[in-house]
Amino acid sequence: MKVLVLVVFLVLAMSLSSLAWREVSSAGYLTLSAAEKSEIIFRNCLENTSSADWFPRRERVKIYLESLCSTLRTPGDEMLLENSIFHAGYRRKLTHTIGTVAQVE
Repeated sequence: MKVLVLVVFLVLAMSLSSLAWREVSSAGYLTLSAAEKSEIIFRNCLENTSSADWFPRRERVKIYLESLCSTLRTPGDEMLLENSIFHAGYRRKLTHTIGTVAQVE
């Protein structure tokens, strides 16, 4: 019986501490401090720790055809939602897509 109670407690504790993905572009997010934004972004990164696949060659050509100005001017920390002749939907991160994520002090 004690083992069952312990297992139930552990399952509940793990589910309560789950790292749910949070948005990073709303007006509320933009008012947060840099430290709070950093923590949200890091937790979002921990939501999916699998490596991304390499993009096909035809997609990699877009690196040289897309302007970065719209990405740099977009408020928040989320890739731009765009409709262009190359892509419809959220802009795909084509450079530096595979790497290590860590926090430092």
